[in-house]
Amino acid sequence: MKIFFLCVCVIGSCICRPPGLAAQESLLTKTLKGNSTIIYSLAFSPDGKYLAAGGAGNTLKIWRLEDGACVKTLTGHNSFTNSVSFSPDGKKLLSASEDTTIKIWNVATGACLNTLKGHTDFVLSAAFFPDGKRLASVSADGTLKLWRTDAKAPYKTLKGHAGYIYSVSVAPDGKQIASGGVDRTVKIWDAESGVRRMTLEGHSDAVNSVAFSPKGTYLASGGDDGSVKIWRLKDGVCVKTFTADRRPVHSVAYSPDGTYVFSGSGDGTANAWSAIGDVQQTEYKGHGGLVKSVAVSPDGSYLASGSFDKTIKLWLTPWEAERRNREIRTSEQIETEKDVYYTTHYETGLLAMSTPTIANLELSVSHFTKALSYRKNADCEAKLGEATELLGIKKVEEAKDLARKQREELNARRQRELLLKQRAAMGLKALAGLIVFLAIARVVYKTKKKIGFRRAFPDEIRTATAAGDYEKVFKQYTEYKALGGNIMNLPQEDLLRLYHGIGALDKLPRENIPYNFLLGYAAKFANSGNFKTALVMLRSGQLLDEFRKPEDYDAFVDIFEKANRPENLLMRKFKSATYSGLAEAFFKVKDYTSCKKICAFKKQFHASKLSRRDHELVSLSQEAALPAAPETTA
Repeated sequence: MKIFFLCVCVIGSCICRPPGLAAQESLLTKTLKGNSTIIYSLAFSPDGKYLAAGGAGNTLKIWRLEDGACVKTLTGHNSFTNSVSFSPDGKKLLSASEDTTIKIWNVATGACLNTLKGHTDFVLSAAFFPDGKRLASVSADGTLKLWRTDAKAPYKTLKGHAGYIYSVSVAPDGKQIASGGVDRTVKIWDAESGVRRMTLEGHSDAVNSVAFSPKGTYLASGGDDGSVKIWRLKDGVCVKTFTADRRPVHSVAYSPDGTYVFSGSGDGTANAWSAIGDVQQTEYKGHGGLVKSVAVSPDGSYLASGSFDKTIKLWLTPWEAERRNREIRTSEQIETEKDVYYTTHYETGLLAMSTPTIANLELSVSHFTKALSYRKNADCEAKLGEATELLGIKKVEEAKDLARKQREELNARRQRELLLKQRAAMGLKALAGLIVFLAIARVVYKTKKKIGFRRAFPDEIRTATAAGDYEKVFKQYTEYKALGGNIMNLPQEDLLRLYHGIGALDKLPRENIPYNFLLGYAAKFANSGNFKTALVMLRSGQLLDEFRKPEDYDAFVDIFEKANRPENLLMRKFKSATYSGLAEAFFKVKDYTSCKKICAFKKQFHASKLSRRDHELVSLSQEAALPAAPETTA
């Protein structure tokens, strides 16, 4: 049936062709010839440099638009190609054929990357999704199928039309799909779920082509009823209807900015319809057969049309034609303006040259140069040379005068600078002497004050603590330490009384004071039964590593025994000498258990430093700890 229809259309287009049909030369830019078959489908590459075509043959062709050369011929289908489409990145080409298959081609190599099989009748239209990884197809089997480009079978099949589905289009955001078919309806589908969102009814015959607007808010459709309709998708309302002699509309396409809809008609014409505002029509005549396919270049400059006359024509879009006309008109205006500008600049240059100062000569050179940029003229070139020569002479003279003035100014400036330097040097010497004097006086004053304070404070602390004025004396004590006063010079008891008076006895061991002070304080508190404070004064045992004399260890052992032998004082690592001093002190007071324990600690932490005396103390402590042997009677 399809073959019969094709033959009728070809014969009819030849018989009905008007004699001497000429193209509109103002819009037609190029005719691509060399096809041996009828053109069914066209598609521009995303960069607008190439055009793919498919039709009543088993091959696809890719044309380079710069020179109109056919650069690729793709072979693989076994029947007519109804639809072609480039992927968004331009690297792949999609083709749908009456052999029931869809093929994906590598544009660079011409190799077939994948063949999709699943339809049971002619595949009439196919389109990529914006991600380039999926596609939609429709067929004479009445189904719409969704595919992944790397798969062999569809992942979703949508049914809803009654009979052939002629066209499919995917929305720019990939969320909706539109299809049109022989049942006179356009259906809008949810691309994710496959649910039919709406059915657009208005055509009185089969819908041959559908196309989304660039923003996806409108849809154009064309049908056998000879009308092009624009639908608003938010509510499904038909907002515009265009008709042209009631001839079937086989193809529709939107301009990239969405302001025009293009259509291909059965009367051999293509039309541009204004989608916004008042209806404006531009008719493209030149084909000798029905126009089966139209496509618009990505930049909106060109319209491509494919026909049953086996040719592809490239036309200027209405706005591109208008832009070029404006350029032609503008070029004529520019030539007139150039004459005006040349005269203006030339006369201004002559006027400035009549008073040959440097400024006027520079102005003359500038205006003569600008005049020559608009028109080449021998008189103007001569005047430019004359002005340039005079300007050079004037500049040489000015440079000599300037150099003389600069030398005079330089000498005067050097004299002034020399005088200023001399005065500044004298001032700096006087200032430096004053600064040194003041610094020495300040140091002497502070030194005397420090020495006097350090000498007087030991007596003052005794007096102040006796009077109970602790806050005042503590401030003086802080200052005394800051000035480097020696704490050893302070009365030991008065220092303890000061900290006791301000309620800070727990802070006293943290001060950098002699260990013998703290040891004496600890002994005093232990004798009074205040063992907790005594242990604080011993810094929880840390003080032992500062002991220097055997008497220090004896004093510690005495405090240890009075405080009920707090083991935590010994549970830390001490110096080797500290363990030796403690062991001797415990042995003196016959605390053999503690003596052995101290020796054990030394062995644990300083095994390499155990002395003969350490072993002797352990042995003597063990012997002393043994019970006395009972006396035997004779």
